[in-house]
Amino acid sequence: MTLMDAPVTDVQGDQTSSSAIDHRRTANYKPTPWTYEFIQSLRNDYGEEAHVERVLVLKSDVFRLLNEVTQPLEKLQLIDTLEHLGLEYVFEEEIEEALDNLMPVEDLHCVALYFKLLRRHGREVSSDVFENYEKQIDCMDAKGLLSLYEASQLGFVAETVMEEIKEVAVRRLMETLNGSTDPIVVKQVEHALEVPLQRRLPLMEARWYLDIYEKEDNRSALLLELAKLAFNIGQAAFQGDIKVVSSWWKSLDLGVKMRFVRDRCMESFLCAAGMFPEPGLAICRKQLTKIFKLIVVIDDLYDVYGKLDELEVFTEAVQRWDASAVNQLPDFMRTCFGALLDTCKEIADYAYLRQGKQIDPILAKGWSDITEAFLREARWFNSGYVPSFEEYIETACISSSGALILTHTYVLLDLKIKDEELQFLQSYPDTLRSSSMIFRLCNDLATAKAEAERGDAPGCIECYMRETGESEEQARAYVESLIDKSWKTLTEETLARSTMPKPFNKIVLNLCRAVQATYQDGDGYGAPGRRMKRLITSILVKQIHI
Repeated sequence: MTLMDAPVTDVQGDQTSSSAIDHRRTANYKPTPWTYEFIQSLRNDYGEEAHVERVLVLKSDVFRLLNEVTQPLEKLQLIDTLEHLGLEYVFEEEIEEALDNLMPVEDLHCVALYFKLLRRHGREVSSDVFENYEKQIDCMDAKGLLSLYEASQLGFVAETVMEEIKEVAVRRLMETLNGSTDPIVVKQVEHALEVPLQRRLPLMEARWYLDIYEKEDNRSALLLELAKLAFNIGQAAFQGDIKVVSSWWKSLDLGVKMRFVRDRCMESFLCAAGMFPEPGLAICRKQLTKIFKLIVVIDDLYDVYGKLDELEVFTEAVQRWDASAVNQLPDFMRTCFGALLDTCKEIADYAYLRQGKQIDPILAKGWSDITEAFLREARWFNSGYVPSFEEYIETACISSSGALILTHTYVLLDLKIKDEELQFLQSYPDTLRSSSMIFRLCNDLATAKAEAERGDAPGCIECYMRETGESEEQARAYVESLIDKSWKTLTEETLARSTMPKPFNKIVLNLCRAVQATYQDGDGYGAPGRRMKRLITSILVKQIHI
């Protein structure tokens, strides 16, 4: 293990004298390219009334179009296009009504769209609709095969036919890819095979699909204008939100007092925006971004910088949920814990004002659980202990923060808070376990190499290799198979078996999609590269030309 020298800082972040230099680890995270001044300078005029009024006119025209289309395949394709363009929330009621009155014909493309849309909307539909798929699949064009492949990604664990369909669809799509001369078809197939639609954030998919749809011969000028306007209006709302969060982060001064942490305000907000893309959910986005930021700060405190005796006291303070418990800690730890208490109080007060529910103990328990998991991992690291794969996963599913994030999400959503649902979340049900597995395993796949080079605690790859004696390649393949299985379980839990409200289930899926986007091409949080910068620019900075 390599210990890096890092000067201790006082309240202002000034270095102490050399005699007081303390030996602490640091991950040497790169500074953020998104400065406070840049964020505050963001500008988008699409929140003005004239643009909102134009959206209302276009929405009325599209609603009329939805009613005029009567052919099943044509209507399903229209709904599918609306969702790809990020307009589902605009036409939520109209889409639900249309799905109520649709029955598929025997055409396999139609069946695939019908199955996909019903499953995505949490409606009951059996995989038996694909009973005779072999008879038609050889005659399907690229669009039909894409719909079939997307439908196959919504299969449940026991639905073996969906796995068969996926394998056949992938093979046929690869043949299409190798034989097609249409650049739009090639891009769509490559995009689908890179990451399935079920695992993509709707917000990011909409931004990507807008560029594709604009080049299609059969595009609708009406849908295209509406989608562009809706995106720009949403971006205007996002920019207002991120400015508020950026000011909050600057006021805490934690980026100065805790220079060892990942300063990732824009990356955190991008995840929150992806989970809550609707313009009216500003409170959810802002508060959840704060939670993301605090999780990262505290995670880095336990993983990188904090001494074990300090972490013991910090964990005890969280368990007591009492700011006075950290008086003997360095100033930066007291500031961090104070920010945690204040932010959770804001969320608890918001819930109480809306519904008269006291949820502060629920949030306190979530933070107690995660800091206990962080501390357990810190003890493992300090003692040189390497846990078994199963032991690691049991702790990592909590330390991944998925369950903690989703508990805050439930409280922030505009839902009636029910005691039985809060108790359900506290029991760490399969919904939270599967989403936390995806969170942790995707993270570990992306960060394993860098963490090994830093001498960090072993992740799931190393634990599995030590336990089984298998190679890194075999360990990665096993972890990827667990991610696939977790997605199937999560799909079933959120879309078919869940007793939780539909809006919450949608957010569970979106959290995992945000994780997928963050760690798709490496550590998009610890070491964000050009891909992450392009994503942030396209969604939060640069408006679409209309």
